[in-house]
Amino acid sequence: MNQELLPDLVLSGVNTAEGGRYNEVRLEGVCKINGPVQARVFRADGMMKLNDDVQAQELDADGKLTFKGNLESGSLTMDGMMTIHGALRCGKLALNGMADIKEDCDLQVLSGEGAFAVGGLLSAGEIDFMLHGKCKAERIGARSIVICRSRRAVHNKLLADLIPKFKAGLKADLIEGEHIELEYTEAELVTGGSVTIGPGCDIDLVEYRDTLKVHPEARIGRSEQIDG
Repeated sequence: MNQELLPDLVLSGVNTAEGGRYNEVRLEGVCKINGPVQARVFRADGMMKLNDDVQAQELDADGKLTFKGNLESGSLTMDGMMTIHGALRCGKLALNGMADIKEDCDLQVLSGEGAFAVGGLLSAGEIDFMLHGKCKAERIGARSIVICRSRRAVHNKLLADLIPKFKAGLKADLIEGEHIELEYTEAELVTGGSVTIGPGCDIDLVEYRDTLKVHPEARIGRSEQIDG
């Protein structure tokens, strides 16, 4: 896209627009866009509904966003709640809040704090995420995976005990990576090179090639060292 030849789309208040190819999209308030969107920069503050696929080199959002199609972005910063009814493909996702991705999620880097749900495979080069709610994915695969419970989740332990849905934790069928550090994770299989199973974990089977460390407050059904 040539930004000099493309128009900007600026919406504020309660507004609706059609999709298209834009240099910059700036949305504020309660906005809806019908049709696919391609943009160099996409910024949103408020409640947004995107009724088709969205492609943006850079996406920065604060509030509540709903994508009815797929989302593709070079970098995505999300403060608030995001629902993607299709798949997410992104270079770097910085999440402070909640993300619900109905299909696969393909990232280079996932960082932040909050909760996420992925309907299929969560694939990344690096995952460094602090749990502040219930997280889940069918399968997780990354070169480096660090999942820990946030300090805010520790402070909210009383609320989590009273209302289970607020309890910080991750659930997945399979977690695979070279370097893995987990806290408060429930999984059938964890397999990797260097594996650390921290407090609150409940793992049926751990496979490791190089090293395995297990916290006293973790449960492992069985562990097995495998060939490299």
